[in-house]
Amino acid sequence: MTPTIRDRLANVHRTLADVIIPAIATDEPLAQEQAHLSLLQLQILMDQVEICALVESEEAQAADALNRKLSGASPDDRPRTDPTRADDQHLGARRDRRIAVLTAIDQRIKDIFAANDHRQIEALGEDLVAYHRSRRPLEDRWFGAAFAGKS
Repeated sequence: MTPTIRDRLANVHRTLADVIIPAIATDEPLAQEQAHLSLLQLQILMDQVEICALVESEEAQAADALNRKLSGASPDDRPRTDPTRADDQHLGARRDRRIAVLTAIDQRIKDIFAANDHRQIEALGEDLVAYHRSRRPLEDRWFGAAFAGKS
């Protein structure tokens, strides 16, 4: 059986905790600190890897919706892709698409401000607030995964 990404991260975490950190000299406080910070980062990655595809898919859908709204496109103009597909090839393509959409949104915002159209600027503010409110549950889930059970 091929180990999952989470399993691989857990193996690195275990090796760092059980073998490498104990071998770091106690008179090397910076090395000790950095090694423990690395353990924390690995734990966050292990918690987030399980929901990464879902979070990226939801983020892409929210960005697509905002981009369509800013460009005046119909809601029916959305891409016809399967957001649940999570293999690496498609995940990479979705990431590229999400980055392209976010870049288009940034450019559209710059264009609106450059045109100095107060009506569009006011509407833009409402659209951006709605976009960020729609992302709140997504961010709660993402960061919640990173800090679940931590105090």
